[in-house]
Amino acid sequence: MTLWMYQLASSLTFSDLQKSMHSQLRGETADPVYRNTLLCIVASVALLALVLRWRQRRKLGGPPNNVRKLGWELSRSVPFPAGSRLLLWWVSWSTRVPVAVLLISGETFDASVESWSKQPTFAVAREWGRGRLLKLKHVLFDCH
Repeated sequence: MTLWMYQLASSLTFSDLQKSMHSQLRGETADPVYRNTLLCIVASVALLALVLRWRQRRKLGGPPNNVRKLGWELSRSVPFPAGSRLLLWWVSWSTRVPVAVLLISGETFDASVESWSKQPTFAVAREWGRGRLLKLKHVLFDCH
């Protein structure tokens, strides 16, 4: 069977492909396998172009120009204890203080964590998270 497919593929030309595409577009043929294969090829090319575009933007991208991106880039360079990154973003969202500021300023970090931990909703999770964030504080600000 593979020999048959190889012989068929070697005998096909670009003109054959062009004719089959024209007949498909005109509706003269109703071959769903051909149509689905063609759609998969187009989707693959589009996905490849999108991935290359994202990769190029990331490669050539300059410094972050908004506070959220800056916070993300700063947090990537910190070795977070398990679950602390998510907790830090939760503190940031709850206290309306950007993550970048929490990663840079120790006093703002302490004040934000205190006000966050005193909020009544999810009190058990906040109490557990407070301990995790205190461990993170030692990583961020090298407190001895």
